[in-house]
Amino acid sequence: MKKPLVSICIPVYGTEPVLKRCLDSIALQDFESKEIVIVNDASSGKNSAGENCKKIVSAFSKKNKIPVVYREHRKNLGILETRRDLLSFSSGDYIFYVDSDDYLEGSNAISFLYAEADRTNADIVNSTADAVSDNLEKRSEQQKSIQKKIDKITLGELVGSQISEDCFVHNRHCGFLWGKLIRRTVLEDAFSFIPFTDCTMGEDFCLYFFISVLSKKYLGVKERFYRYSVDDGISSTRAVDDIKSWRRICSAASAFIPVVEFIQSEQGSSLSEALVEKVKFICNSFVANNLKHLELYVVPELKDEAYQMLCEYWGKEYVQLIENVISSREASKNKHS
Repeated sequence: MKKPLVSICIPVYGTEPVLKRCLDSIALQDFESKEIVIVNDASSGKNSAGENCKKIVSAFSKKNKIPVVYREHRKNLGILETRRDLLSFSSGDYIFYVDSDDYLEGSNAISFLYAEADRTNADIVNSTADAVSDNLEKRSEQQKSIQKKIDKITLGELVGSQISEDCFVHNRHCGFLWGKLIRRTVLEDAFSFIPFTDCTMGEDFCLYFFISVLSKKYLGVKERFYRYSVDDGISSTRAVDDIKSWRRICSAASAFIPVVEFIQSEQGSSLSEALVEKVKFICNSFVANNLKHLELYVVPELKDEAYQMLCEYWGKEYVQLIENVISSREASKNKHS
């Protein structure tokens, strides 16, 4: 088989019940020069979920004439490392990430995005999406909020430093990885700056920061091919009663380390002051949110251990600095109220 132009890369973890819907939507795509790459991130649970995943993929592969690469992790590594492996197991010139609980609408999503990339020589072709849910409660509570985020898209072309500043400084287009057609070489360069990272939050920020900084051209299109399934994720208002759950929240620090090291390096010296300050602001906000989460939602018997863990991830001096900033703001607010 000739090397595919586009690799459609699907991370799987606990989404076996809806994986077939995702795969079927890809089978409908009229773009012939494609492959599907699937990495099962040690998905496990009831009904032998991991084994079910393999069966679903096997049945799909037999039914459809689309090359499928399937791999499994022996232990859960998280979405960032799964995306790294998806890239390494793929061979396409462009990568298109699709979360396994999402799907594509219509038959020309990949063909349209690739044609635009080929026409403009863009490193990133960014389309928008519709947030969808079968749950009426989620539609009313979460769907509108998520839709507002994914509706952020800059149409037309951006070049060089405009790309990262448009996303992070001006907040005009979102940094979600799914729904974007990304040049393979840019992704490879981006991952070269990111060591093995154990984190379950902040992954998109970390990877898209490097993608946006390293890309030469971005193209935003108005078409809505992608359907984003609204799910619970890690709730910001859920009580934390075990240290494992708290570790997942603290792990965002691991996603920031490569970014901070880059902006402090000689290679990062060309970044604009506005971008550097925005990265610092985002980082400070994560720590502040962690402290707020610790205060409001961690059960009392875990608070001391949770605080120590937060300091281990972010650094004790840094956590205390953010605590002082928060205290000063509260004092000023009380003084003027």
